[in-house]
Amino acid sequence: MNAVCKRYLRQVRSWLPGTHKTKQTIVASLREDMLQYLQENSDPTEEMLHQRFGAPQQIAAAYVDEMGTPELLENLRIRRRVLTIIVSLVLAVIMIWLAAVGIALWDSHENAMGSVDDGVIEVIQ
Repeated sequence: MNAVCKRYLRQVRSWLPGTHKTKQTIVASLREDMLQYLQENSDPTEEMLHQRFGAPQQIAAAYVDEMGTPELLENLRIRRRVLTIIVSLVLAVIMIWLAAVGIALWDSHENAMGSVDDGVIEVIQ
């Protein structure tokens, strides 16, 4: 399969809603059709692929039309949950990093002001 076909399949996958498994199934079916098409046309252009199979957006739209509303809403809800988790993790990492930088700056400030703790404990008898 040439680079034009691979790019076309990636574009289709990017427009499809749903889980990775669902996308993989649809793209695999399209890949089979494309392999048959490649036997007749060895070096197709992107325009030829669009004429034969449709634009990636059209393929995704046709899939959404076939999909039931509850399934589409569930896919969107899952995607929203994943996005929320990712954003939360990124914010948590940023907050931890900011806390570490703040503590390092505070220690640097304390050391610069002369209150150095050398860690020696004097025992009085």
